[in-house]
Amino acid sequence: KDDKTFFAKQAAEHKKAFIEAFYVPETGLFKDGDATDHSSLHANMFPMAFGMVAEKDNQKVAEFIKSRGMACSVYGAHYLLDALFLAGEPEHALELMTANTKRSWMNMINVGSTMTTEAWDEDYKYNLTWNHAWGSAPANSIARRLIGIEPLRPGFERFRIAPQPGNLKQTSFKQECIRGPIKVDLMNESGAWDMNLEIPGNSQAELWIPATMKSVTVNGSKAKVAKQGRFARQQWNVILLDPGNYSVQAQ
Repeated sequence: KDDKTFFAKQAAEHKKAFIEAFYVPETGLFKDGDATDHSSLHANMFPMAFGMVAEKDNQKVAEFIKSRGMACSVYGAHYLLDALFLAGEPEHALELMTANTKRSWMNMINVGSTMTTEAWDEDYKYNLTWNHAWGSAPANSIARRLIGIEPLRPGFERFRIAPQPGNLKQTSFKQECIRGPIKVDLMNESGAWDMNLEIPGNSQAELWIPATMKSVTVNGSKAKVAKQGRFARQQWNVILLDPGNYSVQAQ
């Protein structure tokens, strides 16, 4: 508990100093340093990924990030995807993950690698190697952000499922954890979700459904909303699910 108090204080002080040094009120963006007026992708994707962007500036920063494309390394791409999902921009995140440009994961396949590479292409790093796990950002972004599975208590005693499929119409996903597999099958058509979920034993899931979806049923019955929360720049209704199999419809 002492560590928690100490690090929370440190984080608050760092955030305050960071904003004072790099935030530009006139533009709503962040600049690269205290001696320059230039704003880069990096200077804005990191504050967004780490929760430093004020609600009033979210749209400005999100649009700026989107305008820069994949102007970062394969390592920076992890924070770029995190920033986009947390900014409520899953469509753009999915677009980057499935792109077929020189700066894409598809390019790694196109050049013949069977593992994520150290850089996007030899054009950007002539001596790159072909087996760098740090280049595999979509592997965790799909699990943590697109499907939205994150532990809320140690050992997945409680975890969240907050899908952000964007314009992806169908996904089938299994996440292994110490308590067993978490399975999420999601059909996403015309703003309506049809989900099949499997929640492992000795755990409890928080299923987060966007508050814009007014009609939600679980196994054919009207869902009971346990609480509401704000996450990824939108309001959600939270449904508690004990171990078992569930059919969920939301629209």
